[in-house]
Amino acid sequence: MTEGLQELADRLQIEDLPIDFAAVSCDLVSATPYIHVSGPLWQAIRSSGSVPGLFPPLVVDGRLLVDGGLVANLPIEIARIRHPNARLIAVDVGDPTDIDVGGLDGSGIVNGWQRLRSRGAGGASLGRLMMRLTELGRHDSNELADVLISPDVRGFGLVDTKSAKQIAQRGYEAGVLAVESGDII
Repeated sequence: MTEGLQELADRLQIEDLPIDFAAVSCDLVSATPYIHVSGPLWQAIRSSGSVPGLFPPLVVDGRLLVDGGLVANLPIEIARIRHPNARLIAVDVGDPTDIDVGGLDGSGIVNGWQRLRSRGAGGASLGRLMMRLTELGRHDSNELADVLISPDVRGFGLVDTKSAKQIAQRGYEAGVLAVESGDII
């Protein structure tokens, strides 16, 4: 993942981008948001996408960084502070309803972990549970966004790269709907 991002970003610095960009990570040591507003773009993307248990943390400036969802899954408040007068459009792709606990019978930790690792428990795979942990960091209020777009991404997995075109289409359709409804001008 790191090498791919380094190759893709090819020495791009956040502060040199033509559009203002920021990414949010969680500093595991202080349990606070770390907002990337300068430095290598690949580091911001890599650390803000480091779901605990799936991808290792990244050390940046002496901080141990993972997915920002642990402290701000939808960082609307952070965006509002950075740009208080901007029209803020937020896109929420979380699906808290997609964990199926069928198959987890509570008979013991070894049995439970074996089922989670083997994906034998429906939607309650270890990867999905780890991703759900990052989604719990919803401290921000959706009301701070001027427009909230929530594409229907049910049925797609966290790393479902084979369905990228379908997922992008769902996002596009949700955006078109927001424009057609007059939410986005």
